Amino acid sequence: MYMEFISWFWLLCIVIGVVYSILIIWFINGWKLIPVFKKEQEVYNTKVSVLVPFYNESLVLEKCIKSLLLQKISTSKFEIILIDDYSEDDSVSVVKQYIDKYEEVRFISNYRDKGKKNALLCGVNESVGDMVVTTDADCLYSKSWLANLVEYYEKYNPNMLIGPVALNKGVSLLHKFQEFEFITLVASGAGAVGINHPIMCNGANIAFNKEVFNEIDDPFNINYESGDDVFLLHNMKKKGVDKIHFIKSKEVIVTTIAKANIKDFFKQRFRWISKAPGYNDADTKFSAFVIFLVSFLWVVGLITTIFYNNIFLQPTLFLFLLKTVIDIFFYKEVSSFFDKKQLLKYIFIFQILYGIYVSITGVVLFIKGRR
Repeated sequence: MYMEFISWFWLLCIVIGVVYSILIIWFINGWKLIPVFKKEQEVYNTKVSVLVPFYNESLVLEKCIKSLLLQKISTSKFEIILIDDYSEDDSVSVVKQYIDKYEEVRFISNYRDKGKKNALLCGVNESVGDMVVTTDADCLYSKSWLANLVEYYEKYNPNMLIGPVALNKGVSLLHKFQEFEFITLVASGAGAVGINHPIMCNGANIAFNKEVFNEIDDPFNINYESGDDVFLLHNMKKKGVDKIHFIKSKEVIVTTIAKANIKDFFKQRFRWISKAPGYNDADTKFSAFVIFLVSFLWVVGLITTIFYNNIFLQPTLFLFLLKTVIDIFFYKEVSSFFDKKQLLKYIFIFQILYGIYVSITGVVLFIKGRR
């Protein structure tokens, strides 16, 4: 009985390891299939609205606004709509400094229920743009960010355009881990788009056709607190998977801020996974399940080896090394685009940290779902 259990554990590790490897190879192939985009035009015809919802963002909001005002773009209409989501700090005062000085800056308050999704819905409703871009108040942009998005939109007419997001560089191990994870998440999402099976995106850098958006009854799945970006992606897939694109251009990379401590890190991650029960997309559910299971298996194997019997060490080590090798290939393929090759030297410690935290968050989600 005991040896039979070990045999089954070995088999499970091999099967899940192979499935995970195939999944990552698909992402790598999808990433390679996306051509690098190069801007060629200077003048555009599209009306563009950039939405920036904010809640208690007074410490970062001004830098975001200044970065947006530096955009080098000539188009028929460009507006920045800053949306207050019931802030309790000085964020509104920061915004009001720019309303009269710059005609492209508009300010509205969330007139629906509190929450980012409702703030975005207010922004879309008030916007004049045919193309709507969403971003976050803690982000910074290159001067040609918006021009690249608009040119791509005019050339290829996607229903939804996903842009790359990266974290600013930091010195702490936690910060570097978040940088590493962000790259893998963004590149995985891009790779999935490349093979016509989009699974995720980041709301700090997406654009969409307003007319198509308005055809969707509940684009953000308002019943869930988070997930405006991913739920919108899933709804846009129903309008045509081939109309969802990823723009591969370094000039379009939006940079944002990492969480400063473990508490904030886990708070954010638990908020991310809280929307998972609302997923109805098969591609997303399959990918999430495989990624969770490969991490959970080797963590369970490690715990069993330490506290029970080292006969579990071999299958656990096999799965860990297989995952690490395939992740190295993936990271090498995408890291140069983000200029973060140096993070690869931390791969083994990141693998351990990632496996532990994914297992914890996954188990917590399962327990909450059973209640």
